[in-house]
Amino acid sequence: MLVSEVPFHYKRPDTIVYRCIETPRNRWKTKPTVADTILVVEVVSPTTVTADTIDKRSEYARYGIQHYWIVRMANDDGPAVSIEMLTLNSEGRYVSNGFRNRTDDYAAATDTLTPFPVLLTWEQLDEGID
Repeated sequence: MLVSEVPFHYKRPDTIVYRCIETPRNRWKTKPTVADTILVVEVVSPTTVTADTIDKRSEYARYGIQHYWIVRMANDDGPAVSIEMLTLNSEGRYVSNGFRNRTDDYAAATDTLTPFPVLLTWEQLDEGID
């Protein structure tokens, strides 16, 4: 997602959900900007713990991205073991909008209406793992 053209700054979250861009915009065409972004998801690995949980958290808050989810994996490449769903509050800080841990008694990994309805089981998330 484009943060700024001058100076050029572009971020590549692990997953991004953004508003539909119907009309191409100059050289960026239909690529998303920060203003288009609804949700970013970062998948934490042992080498990105600080970047994903602290650095990007403050960056995304500064950019005004309303929803930020942090996914933790077992052994760096195993199944997802937790999902932390954060929402930007009026003070510009992320607050918890839900936390799911695979070992808890939740059948669903996500079951939320915010920022849009998402119902995923842990097994559905596992299907994406090779």
